[in-house]
Amino acid sequence: MYSNAIVITRHAALIQYLREIGLIDDDTPVLPHIHSAEEVKGKTVIGPCPLHLAVHARSVVHIPIRWESRDERGSELTIEQVRERADEPLEFRVSAERIYLDERAELVAMTRAGHE
Repeated sequence: MYSNAIVITRHAALIQYLREIGLIDDDTPVLPHIHSAEEVKGKTVIGPCPLHLAVHARSVVHIPIRWESRDERGSELTIEQVRERADEPLEFRVSAERIYLDERAELVAMTRAGHE
């Protein structure tokens, strides 16, 4: 189990499954969506997390689910279906670096950041 974790999902069966496999406990916060870096800063995020927010998290854990069809993606699964289709969790650590396309872009970026 992760300390300082947060789960991002709207799916009740996935929450139950995460508890069953010991990844979370009853005290782990569960949110349907995340909106800011503050919500994930320094935490292990279990569930979907946009890259611009994931860079602020300690790590992001993905639970791969084998979907039978494209139309089924995102639909509500039963706990039995989650148990059958979930693969081993994968943990990611995300970092980011700015890419400057030319000297002018670098100067603009530095000015915005308060550097001269």
